[in-house]
Amino acid sequence: MMRRLIPAFIAFPFALQLFGCATTSYDRMPKWDPDAESALKQLAVWETEGNAVATRSSQAIQIEHFEIPLRLLEKDFSKRVDPETFNSIVFKRDGEEFVRWIINPEDTKWHLEVAKWLESKGVSSRRHKHFRAYMTASRSYLIEDPTTGASFSAKVSTNVTGGNWKDKKLDLGDSREVRLMSEYIEDVADRVHFRRLRFLPEPMLMGIEDIDQAMLVRSLEPMKNGETLLLPLFSALHENVGREIALRNGSHDPAAFWEKNLAIPLAEAYAELAAHFGFTYDSPHGQNFMIELDRNYRPTGRMYFKDFADAYLTRPHFQATGATQVLDGFYQNNVTNELRVAIGLLHGNKPPSWIDVQRYHQMNVSFYKSFERVFSKITGIPAEELTDVYYGGSNFSTSTDFGYYNKSYSTKSESWKNFLAKAPCAQGKAPRHKCLQEMASKLRIHPDHLPDPMACEAILQNILVRNVPGT
Repeated sequence: MMRRLIPAFIAFPFALQLFGCATTSYDRMPKWDPDAESALKQLAVWETEGNAVATRSSQAIQIEHFEIPLRLLEKDFSKRVDPETFNSIVFKRDGEEFVRWIINPEDTKWHLEVAKWLESKGVSSRRHKHFRAYMTASRSYLIEDPTTGASFSAKVSTNVTGGNWKDKKLDLGDSREVRLMSEYIEDVADRVHFRRLRFLPEPMLMGIEDIDQAMLVRSLEPMKNGETLLLPLFSALHENVGREIALRNGSHDPAAFWEKNLAIPLAEAYAELAAHFGFTYDSPHGQNFMIELDRNYRPTGRMYFKDFADAYLTRPHFQATGATQVLDGFYQNNVTNELRVAIGLLHGNKPPSWIDVQRYHQMNVSFYKSFERVFSKITGIPAEELTDVYYGGSNFSTSTDFGYYNKSYSTKSESWKNFLAKAPCAQGKAPRHKCLQEMASKLRIHPDHLPDPMACEAILQNILVRNVPGT
């Protein structure tokens, strides 16, 4: 993970109150055949040809792997991992469990360390073939298992990548943070309903402590239902892909289309993330987010977030919700006392001809307006108090014409203290917590008839769905 300090955050107090350049032609995008394989192929095309940094092959390859005894590896597996994915990575031979450790096909350096380590342990360094794989815009590979039918994403160390970074070792420190944050997110997401926000968790970590290398597996489960496509954010702002999808949706103004269907729902999802989880992204760029489309390439309004270790943690929020183990296990330079909100829709990318500097600025203005509106709705902070956070005479700072926009919010006011006192409710914790009792009283519900733990904003919706006695 890149450790990058977002420049020049300046925080001001505010009040808070709860409750109140590829030029590929996309004429070949057919009406989608709704199966997981087609969804994965389409994602591969967007990842490799629908990014303006580097055009890569979208063709499937046979990817190689080492077979390593599980007993030799550090491991951290989520209890929620899809069984098909798990059985694709971990298999038994002669009564012993082995891991298929992916070899990045472009790497000429790091896998040689793994081979040398295997030989030092008396284990064969033979390369095996089992998976079919597709490149992405980064070091990750999209992988299909021909035996189990599973599809997932995996990454390991490589000295050659698809983007601007040429040597990216995947070490254990960053990988442990990924798993720590992934478990934290899934724990909360099990209890809370989100309108916009969705996640692509990373449920499997395997590591080699002796050489400080790791392998991470990311879920692609949303695509299994035969109804969902995932469009990388950078592809939505690609010269051809963005225009083509806008046209398919009846828009001849792709910038306006993506302001409405990308910038605004992304901001709303980001507000849900900040309010319920207490963290934001360190370097939020086009590879961190994916847009959900239906089989007809229509945006659904749901946004998928990934790369959770690339984060700023707001210390007071984590302390208030009791998630101190996450604070203790995270990179301490990225644990802050304020809420930092940045976005880089085109950071590190080439802008399409249909977005100029003024239009890009307008998209970011819409982003912050939408973020603050939804954050206000969830937390009860008056929206005007959120907008009254300035940087150098402006509402936010910006690094370059098409770079990051930054804004920071203080957590020191009395209203923040009031919110943090009730923050466990925003994570669906403690069903007898005071804030839930207050809500039950307002709705004239007996405390014994409270629904399962959930966010305060979702209680009424849940009561109506479940028809809880007393309503």
